Amino acid sequence: MKNGGLTLALAMLAIIPCFGIGFGSIDPRIGVIYVPTTIPNGADGYPAGGPPLLTYVLGVGTTLDLGLGFAWEPALDFFSGTDLWDAYNNTVLPTELSWRTSYTMNFLLQLPFSYTFRFARVWSLGLALGPAFDFRWGLLNVGPSDVASASPDMPKINGWFWSQGRWFQPETALRVGYRLTDRVEFSFSGLAYWPVYNFWLSPKPPSMMDGGIFGGELLIKVRS
Repeated sequence: MKNGGLTLALAMLAIIPCFGIGFGSIDPRIGVIYVPTTIPNGADGYPAGGPPLLTYVLGVGTTLDLGLGFAWEPALDFFSGTDLWDAYNNTVLPTELSWRTSYTMNFLLQLPFSYTFRFARVWSLGLALGPAFDFRWGLLNVGPSDVASASPDMPKINGWFWSQGRWFQPETALRVGYRLTDRVEFSFSGLAYWPVYNFWLSPKPPSMMDGGIFGGELLIKVRS
């Protein structure tokens, strides 16, 4: 599953020249995202982790024009958080810095197709949807005195990230753009990366939105 998803994504990027797709722009971006997570109680009856992740995201993408307002917009975003392994509930939970075991890096690979409608000369509305992949990897991130006790949890954390298709999160985005010049356009996107894997997870999560990624992103499209 792990290698298969990454191989598919790289293969899709590699076939760009085969279809004569025209380069449109380079798109740096910055945003804020929220990852809803139901925090269960631990063995002591108190919440085992939390709060859910709310953080900044940085990334870059490109727009590959297909004509008639359609485009392919591959992009790669990065964000990070801190997590722990909850042995009582057999799951990974976000946590505050003082309780963390893992510094978790998230590489969010997006491969959506979009349609943009332009009006009033400088304004545009866009809709994008397509596959996206949240490739996560945790690094041991505890104090020196805690390394020995925390180390056994790292394989469990990384194994959980890659199990049962938790890396597959299809994307939808709604965008409003303003063309500043012929070469530069500012766009704001409302984003949603849907945790479809919750439909086949066993056991089911408390909420079907757990693990989704929701937020907004400011893009600057710079055309060649």
